[in-house]
Amino acid sequence: MVISANQQVTREWWESRRYEFELLVSEVVREEILRGDPAMSIRRSELVKGIPVLTPNDNVDGLIRIYKSSLGLPLEAAADIAHIAYANGAVIRRLQRVNEEIGIKTPTIVTPYELLYSKEGGENG
Repeated sequence: MVISANQQVTREWWESRRYEFELLVSEVVREEILRGDPAMSIRRSELVKGIPVLTPNDNVDGLIRIYKSSLGLPLEAAADIAHIAYANGAVIRRLQRVNEEIGIKTPTIVTPYELLYSKEGGENG
């Protein structure tokens, strides 16, 4: 039931809020999209069509190695570790520097639920 509710929130976010954000995907996300039910994989692939893809680089690969060895997370969390590494290695540091210079907040990693229902632009805000 929780998984179904999370999927519904994610669908709502993609339908109603995605255009409020600059979206990027990684190869890890693209691989996850292809898993599971083939019809749903096609549907998910269509949703991310045209979204810029982050390419792997030494910074991201290094962070993945460090996070895997330091965080003590199970093997099942490998994709989540990669998501965090991409956000930190490929985007966040540059954004922090630029954002500090121009006086704006740096984005954080959040779930679709948080995006849909956050005070900063969701139904509760």
